[in-house]
Amino acid sequence: MAQHINTMDMVRALRRALAKSREEYENALRKMPLGDGPIFVVADGPGYLAAQTAALSFEHLAGRPCLGRSFAEFSAYDLPLLRPHTPVLAISVSGTTEPAVEILVAAKRRGAWLAVLTQDPRNPLATVADEFLPLRLDAEDRSAAQNLISVHAVAGSLGLYAGLIFKPHQSQRESHLAQLEELPDHLDHVFSHSSNAAREMIEEIRRLHRILILGCGFSRPAAAQGAAWLEAALGRWTLGGSPSEFPVSMPDLCNEGTGIIFLSGSQSPHKKLIHQLAEEVEQKNPVILAISDGGDSGIIRRSKLSLLIPSVHEMPAAVLQMALLQWMASLAGRPTPQVAGTGSGA
Repeated sequence: MAQHINTMDMVRALRRALAKSREEYENALRKMPLGDGPIFVVADGPGYLAAQTAALSFEHLAGRPCLGRSFAEFSAYDLPLLRPHTPVLAISVSGTTEPAVEILVAAKRRGAWLAVLTQDPRNPLATVADEFLPLRLDAEDRSAAQNLISVHAVAGSLGLYAGLIFKPHQSQRESHLAQLEELPDHLDHVFSHSSNAAREMIEEIRRLHRILILGCGFSRPAAAQGAAWLEAALGRWTLGGSPSEFPVSMPDLCNEGTGIIFLSGSQSPHKKLIHQLAEEVEQKNPVILAISDGGDSGIIRRSKLSLLIPSVHEMPAAVLQMALLQWMASLAGRPTPQVAGTGSGA
């Protein structure tokens, strides 16, 4: 029963986060000044990886250059060069630090247009901003990990909504919007049909000495966050991110005690790279696992076990992948950390 409540809570939280905010987000995004420079998305702690999701979304779905930064990076490298009317979006999931507020105040002095995505309108960052974008999350501490699933879904939705405003006649975005609206139902379906497969994958990785979770594009934040959850839950050496982040060749990382969880999808523009990498490491005899959709035969046929998600655009697919990784961590029966990110606080 506890497991059923866990998954239903996650579906409910995601539905709540996505259900009522579109009009408010679109009203704010219509006021965003668009120049030649990039949009900056700034966050620390639990929001840092969500900032990467938002930045990819603005670039891929709205066609706008965008950079995801920690507050320290933004302050050191971007703030001194900031032009008037540059859009800056801050994401605050947990408590706000005083330095973060000071950095946004300094950005505003330089003429930046500021928006803040956060749950509490009394958040000091929100009081500095020109626009407040509400995050509708569960307030209880036990929901912190589940809330991150919703934060990534909302962060990804912003670029989609911006694309519908800036380039309204591209029909493909309407399809993406429909997939976003169906995301809670997709997640419910995945949970309902994946219980046995998830447990089998957990038992498989329990036998491993180390685990790599690899994903590109939108799946990269899911891989990084999922690695933090699984490392804490399973007590195994676990790393997650894009294949390009690892300083040595992938085959050198692999042996019979290594498991690789590939995050892929038939609609991902990175699937060819993932397939080539799986083929490259296969001869080193790692345990190859996958979270992908049924149309992604290139990775599924090389995987010992696969968890299947619907065939959707890579942004909602990454949210489903992250949710499955969090679910596996929760099923492993040990507490999970809140975040894998840069900095802390805001």
